Amino acid sequence: MASDSSHTLSGDSPPTQTPPSSKESHKARITPRKIGIESPRGQKRTSSGVYKGFLTRKGSAADPHLTHSTTDTTHHTQIEKYETPHAGHGLRAAQPMPRGTCIFSESAIVSHPWTEDGEEYYTTPVLEQCFKLSEAKQQEIISLQNVAKPDTFDEWLPWIRSLWWRLEEAENDIPQSLANNLPDVLKMPLSAWPKKLRLQNELAQAVRAYNLICAWETHNRKITNVHNPKKFHYGLFLNTARLNHSCIPNARISYCESRGMMTAYALSDIKAGEELTISYLEDERTADLQNTTIFMKRDERQAQLKQKWEFECTCHVCKNAEVSAAWDDRVTAMKPIRAFFSKIDAPWAPFWKFARLKELGRAVEEGMKLLRMVEKQGPKNIEVARIRETLARLNSMMGRDPAAILCARISLEVAGAVMGKDHQRYDQARCLVWEVESEESQWERDTRRRLE
Repeated sequence: MASDSSHTLSGDSPPTQTPPSSKESHKARITPRKIGIESPRGQKRTSSGVYKGFLTRKGSAADPHLTHSTTDTTHHTQIEKYETPHAGHGLRAAQPMPRGTCIFSESAIVSHPWTEDGEEYYTTPVLEQCFKLSEAKQQEIISLQNVAKPDTFDEWLPWIRSLWWRLEEAENDIPQSLANNLPDVLKMPLSAWPKKLRLQNELAQAVRAYNLICAWETHNRKITNVHNPKKFHYGLFLNTARLNHSCIPNARISYCESRGMMTAYALSDIKAGEELTISYLEDERTADLQNTTIFMKRDERQAQLKQKWEFECTCHVCKNAEVSAAWDDRVTAMKPIRAFFSKIDAPWAPFWKFARLKELGRAVEEGMKLLRMVEKQGPKNIEVARIRETLARLNSMMGRDPAAILCARISLEVAGAVMGKDHQRYDQARCLVWEVESEESQWERDTRRRLE
């Protein structure tokens, strides 16, 4: 695939305001007051030293079982940072990589667990962890292109503006004061130096905190827990944040629990110097059969990208009218098929219901139609593995063992190629292969009895 991504969120542009998105419903807001800094609305004097509270606060919401790193981890000799002609900073391949290559693995530089106990548990550790990083790492986070959320923008801007005005007032008052009382001023302890010096430091810290927050809110990703879906984290991954978007990406990212790292795998053969791209519309929050890039028309994709990330995609499938029209036609054709097939696309689906309705044959037919159209939407991806997985179960129910085994093995190959052989999804696919290749299971016997 050519290097045709549209935009990134990793440039040096200052934060801009964007409308709220559905993503925000999952997160508490980070504001000056919630992290121990009084904004002008609080009608209290702003404390000096914006992040002093973070460094002295006891405890942290960071999970000790998560891997944290302030340095790059593995496979990073295969990638290099560069300035794209269309989207600011990006990543490209430093060497050829065949499909299924692990492009990189990285630990979260900042992370926090999601909890419903209260906002403080979420908001405090984020900046606490950020300010404990080195200046270089903080600057690396700030350099990512950010999209400020409306609530963050509304809470922080008046407070920063107030600091700026107070600093301007101090600049007008201080020169005369210094001239008249210079001997006395020189004898003062550091804590008693003119308020201009304190305000300068406070303003700089406030701006830094605001930019760190914007970077976090723009680039954090969900860290799933397959054993306990309700217990999950969010994390910030620097290399992942530098990846640009394309509706036909050449890479896919996913969180590998066995490694405790975010991993990127090649969806297709990648040439040296080719830009590495992912789909911003398809991550751990939206990677289901009902909400992925391949099932969205051009206008839907552009609307979501504009709303959440404030750019218009110019990848090959978006800017080429003929390719885009063919894509949209397939999306329309897939809609009624997915309405039926989505009822049984999940692992361990209750197939006996379809057996009772004698719809197994139709389910297999509809599944094959959906599979052919999905494969035309781009490189083999995890959706292909999911559909093949369900077809394997359906064929096994009908006694079509060769077809079931073939589908299960293809599902295993695709899962390993796009997510890695140490990923939890690969383990699920491997269990399915064992299941369909083994003797008839108890649930198959029960279902067959229902058919009789």
